[in-house]
Amino acid sequence: MRKAFVLAGLLLTLFATQAPAQLHYDPYFALPAMAASKGALAGLDCADLSSLGDVSDLFGMARYSLTDQIEVGARLTSGLLNDFRDTFSTVVIGGKYGLTPQSAVTAAFLLPIGDAEDPGLSVGYMQTFPYQDKIQINGWARAGFLKGYAYKGVVLDLLVEPTMAINPQITGFLALLAHTNTDNIGDWLGIDLWPNIDYKLKENVTINAGITLGLAGDFKQNDLGVRGAWIVNLK
Repeated sequence: MRKAFVLAGLLLTLFATQAPAQLHYDPYFALPAMAASKGALAGLDCADLSSLGDVSDLFGMARYSLTDQIEVGARLTSGLLNDFRDTFSTVVIGGKYGLTPQSAVTAAFLLPIGDAEDPGLSVGYMQTFPYQDKIQINGWARAGFLKGYAYKGVVLDLLVEPTMAINPQITGFLALLAHTNTDNIGDWLGIDLWPNIDYKLKENVTINAGITLGLAGDFKQNDLGVRGAWIVNLK
């Protein structure tokens, strides 16, 4: 019985903090950019602010637009500050294909290296809905397959993100994150909130920072967390 509780706790930590974030190489909602555009970022994701040096994931991502519609990218996650991860934790590669200026399909592959003993495959659809001059709503639905993402069933992940341009330098986001598994949707459900802001330091450099917290479901985030990144975009 004790082993069952320990395993459940580990699965909770893995699912609530890792699976949704790893279903694509890009940790942020961003449609494909113009051909030859390049982007990179380095960031930190911690699901428990009180244990910042013990359960934080460090990640780095690079992407490149082959055409105006096609983007490819890769993401490396490190457990250097996470006692439950390898220093070289996971690698995700993938791409986006723009359907319209406001929508795209996405795909990603979790390589079976590091902490990932099995491969994972995800597919998704992203859409942005302009609401007013300074407000839009981003939506991104994803499904994760194979044992790298879901030992049973299919992992389902949904991002709904209202965003507002506050001024030329600051943009605010209020991301609602829902994740579950088709094996038992109610038992695996977790709904988290991620309020965050972009602060543009200069034309091609942005800092993102925000907090994460659980709202509902057995697999919601249990503690107050923090997430942020240094983002560089080149055209």
